[in-house]
Amino acid sequence: MAMYQNMTHIEKNRCKSDKLYSCLIDTESDNLEQVCSDILIHLQNKFGGTMSPRLKRTLAEVVNTNDRVAKHAMLFFSLNEEKELQQLFLSETKQFVPPQKFTLFINNELPQLCEKLLIGSFTSLRGFVEDARWVYMTL
Repeated sequence: MAMYQNMTHIEKNRCKSDKLYSCLIDTESDNLEQVCSDILIHLQNKFGGTMSPRLKRTLAEVVNTNDRVAKHAMLFFSLNEEKELQQLFLSETKQFVPPQKFTLFINNELPQLCEKLLIGSFTSLRGFVEDARWVYMTL
């Protein structure tokens, strides 16, 4: 029993020190919902007039769903495609993530994963998300 309590404590500390990790792991936090809402607002501001009704509806559904796989996919793909969104995790005044780990993931790992998704190397969106989560957490 003590081992599980120790792991719970370790996981909570990881979530406090790494906002992206918290978005991926902590089902009790509202970090993931807030980040997805911020992504949606960014995309609406940037592409609002040119977004198709279907894309608008799909993005809104992802933000409002309880499907964490869909939200993680939106998060990962948006971080890769919209570099400005990386500031949700990195800022000059406060570090929300370990900067070296995050930068390594964003610059080296995530582009390859997104490319594999786009060319059909994953059999499902879930496969993409699981690989991306695993890579980030094991860096």
